[in-house]
Amino acid sequence: MLSEKILRSISNGLVRTLILSILSKKPVSGYSLLKEVEQITGVAYHAGVLYPILYGMEDTGLISGEWTFKGRRRIKHYAITEKGLITLERLRSFIRNPVKEILGENGSIPA
Repeated sequence: MLSEKILRSISNGLVRTLILSILSKKPVSGYSLLKEVEQITGVAYHAGVLYPILYGMEDTGLISGEWTFKGRRRIKHYAITEKGLITLERLRSFIRNPVKEILGENGSIPA
């Protein structure tokens, strides 16, 4: 169904933008990022959905990942790159006015 494809496409783009926004504040582990995205969106993302997004963003140079050890466990921490910061600013400029239009001037969804 076309509407499902459109929703999925918009959702995927917003999740990527949200990841960049979160990482612009501080580097975080993949697991912490997963939990923060879930908290903000109210959607439970499975690791099998989020990690391929992170790998793709890493491959395109928007984020970088670095393995660290906590005890005997390996944990990958992600950080935004310069390219990611530039992309985030462009995305913020691009979506600012459409989101205002959709949500209304006071940020609430019009009736």
